[in-house]
Amino acid sequence: MRETTSAVVLVVCLMAGGCAPNRFVDGVRYTAERYGVRSAATMEAAGRGYLRFDHALLSDLDDALAMDDERAMRQAAVTVLQDAHRRAVGAADGEIERMPPAGLDELVRRYHFSDAPTEAAARREFLKEQFVARSRAALAADVASVEQARSVDEIRRLLRNIRRAVEPPAGDRGKVARALLAAPLFLPATIGAEIADAEAVARETTADFERVILYEPEEAVGAARPANLAAAPVAVLAGWYAPVFVQQVNPEAHYAAEDDRIGRVYLTGTPERIGVRIDVSSPVVYWTHREAKIGPRRYDQFVYVAWYPRRPAMSENDPAAGEIDGVVVRITLDRYRRPAVYEFVRSCGCYHTLWVAEFVEAAARRDYGPPHEGQRYVVERPAGGRGLFLPELVRDDGTAPTRPATFVSAGYHLLMAVRPFRDDALPGEVLARKRYRLEPYENLTHLPLGDGVASMFGSDGLVHHAGRAEGWLLAPTGMLSAGQPRQLGTMKIRLDAYDYDDPRLLEQTLRLPRGF
Repeated sequence: MRETTSAVVLVVCLMAGGCAPNRFVDGVRYTAERYGVRSAATMEAAGRGYLRFDHALLSDLDDALAMDDERAMRQAAVTVLQDAHRRAVGAADGEIERMPPAGLDELVRRYHFSDAPTEAAARREFLKEQFVARSRAALAADVASVEQARSVDEIRRLLRNIRRAVEPPAGDRGKVARALLAAPLFLPATIGAEIADAEAVARETTADFERVILYEPEEAVGAARPANLAAAPVAVLAGWYAPVFVQQVNPEAHYAAEDDRIGRVYLTGTPERIGVRIDVSSPVVYWTHREAKIGPRRYDQFVYVAWYPRRPAMSENDPAAGEIDGVVVRITLDRYRRPAVYEFVRSCGCYHTLWVAEFVEAAARRDYGPPHEGQRYVVERPAGGRGLFLPELVRDDGTAPTRPATFVSAGYHLLMAVRPFRDDALPGEVLARKRYRLEPYENLTHLPLGDGVASMFGSDGLVHHAGRAEGWLLAPTGMLSAGQPRQLGTMKIRLDAYDYDDPRLLEQTLRLPRGF
């Protein structure tokens, strides 16, 4: 009878989309998802709500699994667990902060916190403290298991169990189901996606910049010079290398001029119906720091995201048109902390393009000789599969690290060129010079809304109510809402061939010089 009851409960839970976990540390993410406030940029280890991963940390976990030295593996395993716990605490903190009072009440009731305060702000702090305390105890048990393991194989088994339990990234969750729902349309949608991808790769990277608006960062303290790069704090480097956005202006555009202006993100509406808006009178670029992995070394990466009110329709029935548009510029530094690789991608993951500095190509040529047959540059990998699009080199010999100028087209919001910034090298007429503020990217998940805070992104990582027609057209391929802007940590590029946030993306797709 007990087995029958359990089976019935399981079926009911599956039909309802899953039952609430028994443990509070697992229940926070579950409840956050129910109320649409979960962190899409982290991936939970099932049954271990005190561990959450991002792409960088998953890579660290994979590196630990590949080790053969017991001492090194044990140390790496403990570090990964501790880092995953910190990710979980940070993610849960944000989820509880964004959770409506009904969600807080549900957590208190379900997990029997009879001593929880009744006032909402105090209740939030109470639940955050409970998560920290309970998750620390669970983490300690995992760390003890690693420390007490008697061999490499035993540590590897523990780590493999955790690795298998990590949920897929946001863009991969439900991918098969999306494709199956529209199975008869799979082939035409795939053909259409292939055509769109081919057009993206073959696109022209020149445009008329006869009239431009400059968006320049507020003055950084000091200047980037080879002598002061090694000791510079990350935030200082971010200011030194923050790009100048050279925004093309089309005086004959048929859409509103503000559609080509970047600004501050703010929210309107209610927690149940969040509206995302851009204040173009207050230019802001949101930044964050990441690390690329190439071989055993790690390299600084700076990601800069600028938001536009919309991507205007550039043709009749343009499937890429829609509310809110973003451009993402990522700069990877070499071991000497000089800008070496520049990447552009639309905030949907579309039109990924990269540029490599001339000094990097020169070093690769010294190491490897001429380019592969049919390719222009030595840093390009041999043709085959979905390589990355590299239209040209950035004129830079590496002797004087320089802030880049990034040339963005009107309407389409595509990056057309990257050059060292020099006033006297700008083409055409500068209609206006605007200063933008650099603000942490994390602010976008804690924006004021009513009496609380909310995120510009949903639990799926997508910007609220910013879908595109192309999302429906390409849904049979399994892609999640193609064309819709989304959160860092959830972007996939080149028709879902790569995770944009994979720290080994450049290692896998470029042939970088040995001394990089």
